This record gives sequence, structure tokens and C-alpha cells, in this order.
Amino acid sequence: MKIERTGQRPLEFEGEQLAEVSTKFHAGKERNRWHEITVWKTKSGKFVAAVSYHTQWEGEAGYDDALVFDSLEQVATLLEEYIFPNIGAIGFPAMPAYADRQSRLMEELEQAFKHASGRLLNELGVTEKL
Repeated sequence: MKIERTGQRPLEFEGEQLAEVSTKFHAGKERNRWHEITVWKTKSGKFVAAVSYHTQWEGEAGYDDALVFDSLEQVATLLEEYIFPNIGAIGFPAMPAYADRQSRLMEELEQAFKHASGRLLNELGVTEKL
């Protein structure tokens, strides 16, 4: 497997895909901006979490990120604390007239990401135990 990473060398490893989720569709409607999250277990016993941001808007760029972890617990922590990288211009122009729209857009992207992260962690069987 070879995963592209924005601004970094690709990450290459052998392993199996454990789970994948996407925020491309919501309530049966296709989104113009979405995330995909995939987790693999490598042959060496490590875990790889890949997060991709996709956009269909002209002038916006997506990004790809992948990190290596020793455990699924560490993957869970990443997803719970993930902060979108500074990926440049997303959404509306940086003008006061568009501030509310931009805020709602970023909140929607974040909420969709969190919902997808929860589904992925459930699929992986990573739980918080009391």
C-alpha cells in the first residue's frame, strides 16, 4: 500500500485495511466537500490512520494525511482530537459579509468528520470502558 501525503513523502507499507468511512453523502445527498478516513494494520503490527479532504469547488485544494501508531487507542485519540490542517482557502472569501457562512461551513465539516470518526471507531471496536 502506498498513501500520498500532502507536503510529505508517500507512506508505504504492507498490511490490511480494517475500516473506512466517508462524509461524501449526507441524508442521501452528495456533498461538494468531504473527508475520508481509513485505518490499516501493518504486517509489523502498527496502525496507519489516513485522513483525506476532498473538494469539488474550483480554486480549492484537497489534502491527504497519514500517521502511524502503535495501537488503536492512539488512533482513537488522533480522531477525537484531530484539527484540520491549514489547507488554504476553503469556502467563502475572507470578508466580514461572509463570516457567518464561513463559520457554518467549517462547523458542518467538523461535525461531519466527528460523526464519521465515531462510526469508524465503532466499526473498529474501539470503545471507552468504564
